[in-house]
Amino acid sequence: MPINYILFLLLLLFFLFLLLLLLFLLLLLLLFLLLFLLLLLLLYLLLFFLLLLLLLLLLLLFFLLLLLLLFLFILLLFFLLLLLLLLFFLLLLLLLFLFILLLFFLLLLLLLLLLLLLLLLLLLLLLLLLLLLLLLLLLLLLLLLLLLLLLLLLLFLLLLLLLFLLLLLLLLLLLLLLLLLLLFLILLLAILVL
Repeated sequence: MPINYILFLLLLLFFLFLLLLLLFLLLLLLLFLLLFLLLLLLLYLLLFFLLLLLLLLLLLLFFLLLLLLLFLFILLLFFLLLLLLLLFFLLLLLLLFLFILLLFFLLLLLLLLLLLLLLLLLLLLLLLLLLLLLLLLLLLLLLLLLLLLLLLLLLFLLLLLLLFLLLLLLLLLLLLLLLLLLLFLILLLAILVL
């Protein structure tokens, strides 16, 4: 065989090899693009859950404010009742100056009622403290969950940046391969002309 014919066959085989390599790189690029789209979808889902968590946190704060207002209203009513009772017993004391024995029993009753009211007040304060502690714990848990979601978001962003850099490298390799294919086609045409 002539040397030009053998060289032509070798270049043709190398050209087929480069075409197969180009096809493989195109498939790899398609795979990276699909992975990139999947990660974008996961990122959108993570942002959606983050927004839901923020909405839940706002609703919880609103519920806490309503509950505090309700408790303050009950406490105000309680103090008003206590003042009315005190006024009532003061009036009774003023009226009962003429009745010494009855005054003694009324004073005992007044002391008992005041003790009961103080106990009720302490109980309400304890309940308020317990409620506030529970709500604070829940808020801390929600804030921890929010921080975890933010960390996951940062990790996804870093992974997307890495995939973007890999895609750029793959595109550069494809451009280099296309340039090599063009060079070999030019050499092949030159050999055929010779």
